[in-house]
Amino acid sequence: GRRDLAKDAVDLFFQMIKSSDDVIPNSVTMVCVISACAKLEDLETCEKVYAFIRNSGVEVNDLMVSALVDMYMKCNGDDTAK
Repeated sequence: GRRDLAKDAVDLFFQMIKSSDDVIPNSVTMVCVISACAKLEDLETCEKVYAFIRNSGVEVNDLMVSALVDMYMKCNGDDTAK
């Protein structure tokens, strides 16, 4: 189902960033990955994606911030969302 697609999307994202240091996802990719994490409702995966964003230098925009808040709310990371 849809949850499987979200897991596939997140898995592909991690494969992509591990495959090359030259690969830097853009904000559109990140919003998609963040949304997929929200669907999975897996806080550990959410934390990994957020850590990547913090450490990678990806430029954060308003859409990403909204998606991150939504992700943390759905992953029961209410305190982090604030």
